[in-house]
Amino acid sequence: MSFTLSALDAPIASKDGLNHAVLQSLLNFATAKKTDELDAGHHRQGWWAGQTVGARSWTLARSKNTPEVRNKLKRFTEQALQWLIDDGYAKSIKVEIDNHGAWINRVVTIELSATALFKDGESLTVAVPYNFNL
Repeated sequence: MSFTLSALDAPIASKDGLNHAVLQSLLNFATAKKTDELDAGHHRQGWWAGQTVGARSWTLARSKNTPEVRNKLKRFTEQALQWLIDDGYAKSIKVEIDNHGAWINRVVTIELSATALFKDGESLTVAVPYNFNL
């Protein structure tokens, strides 16, 4: 049995590369804003050298699964993926929150921009789980 991460060297204009970019955007820790609630003494995370790809969803890890927290998670997910629209890879991003109690499934549907590999209006859907109280 072998294990390969072909997406690591796949171009972003491919489905593997775009899928990898979505996962990197949602699973990396973005720097918390001063208005984000953190546990006492908790570091703001993120990359010390400046802006990078990531999401602030890590700040919700010790939160209760409430409608307000699910709305924040959806907003943090949309913000983390906004760069795909800004850089012209996507026309729109739709995030649906599927509540399972102790965990959430974020279903991200990206309407792609026309590239050499994608047709105009083609979409990619990625499901990314989020666990509370890690």
